[in-house]
Amino acid sequence: MMHHIFMTREMTLTPQMAKDAAARLGLDGAVELLASERDLTWRLVSGGRAFVLKICHAEEAPWVVEFQLGALRHLAARAPALPVPRVLAHARLGYEDGGERETYVLSWLDGALLSHHRDGAAQAAAMGAMMARMCLALEDLPPPPAPPAQLWDVARALQIRPMLAGIEPGPARLAGAVLDEFEARVMPRLGTLPRQVIHNDCNPHNVFVDPADPARITGIIDFGDLTVAPRMCDLAVGLSYQMQTPELRATIPAWLAAYGAVAPLSAGERAVLAGLIRTRMAMTVVISSWRAARAPENAAYLLRYRAGAMACLEAGEGIFEGMFGDE
Repeated sequence: MMHHIFMTREMTLTPQMAKDAAARLGLDGAVELLASERDLTWRLVSGGRAFVLKICHAEEAPWVVEFQLGALRHLAARAPALPVPRVLAHARLGYEDGGERETYVLSWLDGALLSHHRDGAAQAAAMGAMMARMCLALEDLPPPPAPPAQLWDVARALQIRPMLAGIEPGPARLAGAVLDEFEARVMPRLGTLPRQVIHNDCNPHNVFVDPADPARITGIIDFGDLTVAPRMCDLAVGLSYQMQTPELRATIPAWLAAYGAVAPLSAGERAVLAGLIRTRMAMTVVISSWRAARAPENAAYLLRYRAGAMACLEAGEGIFEGMFGDE
């Protein structure tokens, strides 16, 4: 089974269980459940301070969690100015339902969701520079012997083909055609590109900004999709969300210029970028549709990016014209 393909979000743990888990990790306080895809994420307030309490899915392997927390520790040491959470406590705990789960506490990052404060070229440039700095900081993090086979890994997009049969025919045809393009035109080039540990999920719900100055990035969260892949896959993820609004699409040159000023892009990397972005949007359509059909209680959260991705795919490759030339 591919990691995370069949995992659904657990709903069996109560707030009292979360409070008890926090207490076992040394923090007493009140908890509030936050939106998340598979794990249970809580805002914990203890001693007047806020923290993040994460209770992982019961099927999550301990080594996968250690890989993610190790990346956070590495970033804290390698690039302390990057606004990423700090790991404060971690243990594998038993719960009243009989299951054991990786459980940890992170520092709370202040700010507002980027999704609610989209802005212009200055914000795009800040995002580009931030992503490049994180990429460089992760470059020397040793990967695990067998990196997690993440469902959202763009480099392995063909693994979602079986899901096409489980979603509506229209989106399935559109996404299927993009996957065919990826197989024929992008995959053969990926083996020549630099690979490393990447964040792999820089979407607007995983980035915080200062609401008074939306060009100031105050947080990058959710390392749950961390994997090892060509570094361009990470950039493609971030840009796939920028593409979905025409006004934001116009700021992509500023994003790319700022990224390239920190971590220059090769001609080979630029050549695959549009294809990787289209593939990521196809994945957004397929995976969100497939999961929402099986977890309707979480459909609003799962489908929040599907309409924008569908619109971009329907518009075709022409929307990328001239976007990834030399700066």
